[in-house]
Amino acid sequence: MKNEKGMTLVEIMIASSVALVIGLAFAEMNSQQSKTQKRLQVKASAQDFHNYVRFLVINTAVDTVNQSATN
Repeated sequence: MKNEKGMTLVEIMIASSVALVIGLAFAEMNSQQSKTQKRLQVKASAQDFHNYVRFLVINTAVDTVNQSATN
């Protein structure tokens, strides 16, 4: 009868490789998520700027019309 205690070197290497692959997959997902979040933040900032410029243009046009009407 063979007395086996612990794990063999091959089993440890296989377990380490599996853990490494899972870790790399999570790191890649985190990297992609960060890139997507940055892209969305830039897009939201551009949309905010667009809305602000549009607000200024509309208000300027309304003010111009109102001043023309009062003169």
